[in-house]
Parts: sequence; structure tokens; C-alpha cells
Amino acid sequence: MFKMFAILCVLSSADCRVMYEDPPRLFETRADCEAAAVIKFQETQMIMQGTQYHSLDVGCEIAGQHTRL
Repeated sequence: MFKMFAILCVLSSADCRVMYEDPPRLFETRADCEAAAVIKFQETQMIMQGTQYHSLDVGCEIAGQHTRL
């Protein structure tokens, strides 16, 4: 099972936050998760339009890794 995460860096690459969906969606395969991550990335870019930020990455990891930040 896989879950999605986003890394948003606001002012610089040193000012980053890892975020998870709440409630989290779980995906059977990495491919399913990565397909959903592309859509989430595009949606987040639209939401962030007009907001200054350094970088945004959306990806997938094995469910159960890391804690919610």
C-alpha cells in the first residue's frame, strides 16, 4: 500500500514542510499513487497561484513510513 505526500518549500529549500492528505488515501500500487500525485500536484499549483513559494513536490511512499507532520 502507498500514500501520497507533498513537500512545500516556502521561502527557500531550507524552509520546507512535508504534508500528508488528511484523511490519507491508500493506493494498492505505486503506479496508482503516482497517477493521483500528478493530479494532486496540478490541483495544488492552481490553489497556490498568486502565492509565492520556492518549490512544490508531490510523491508517494510506502504506507506506514514516517509520521504525520
